[in-house]
Amino acid sequence: KTLRAYLAGFLASRGEVAALYKIGLDEGEATAGNVTFEVTPTTAEDAFGAWWISLYNPKSIESVRLSEKAYDDITLPAGEVLEAGGRVKNKSWTKADLGHSSRLDDDADEVIQRGFFRDENGVFRFLGSSNP
Repeated sequence: KTLRAYLAGFLASRGEVAALYKIGLDEGEATAGNVTFEVTPTTAEDAFGAWWISLYNPKSIESVRLSEKAYDDITLPAGEVLEAGGRVKNKSWTKADLGHSSRLDDDADEVIQRGFFRDENGVFRFLGSSNP
């Protein structure tokens, strides 16, 4: 409730505030003007165990979305990025790369790797230091 009240203070119209409160706190989606409000529960597949409230402009997102071809041109298939167990392949990192990378719990051998990839089902997944 506190987060919703905080976000309402940044909205530009009564319609946007009404849409934000219309969806409730459990789950839902509403649009007012150019803004879509979405509440995602912790149980949703793409929530990763967290409760989310999102505000976004679908037209702006669509205007910068890559085509499938452009995406394919700049990404690699999951099998080329991940080992069979799901860990990120990092054999191409040089000692200089490793020297500039953050460490996990001051472990000199394990590098925190961040980013995203698209799995075999086309779903974006987080690249973490543990199995995705």
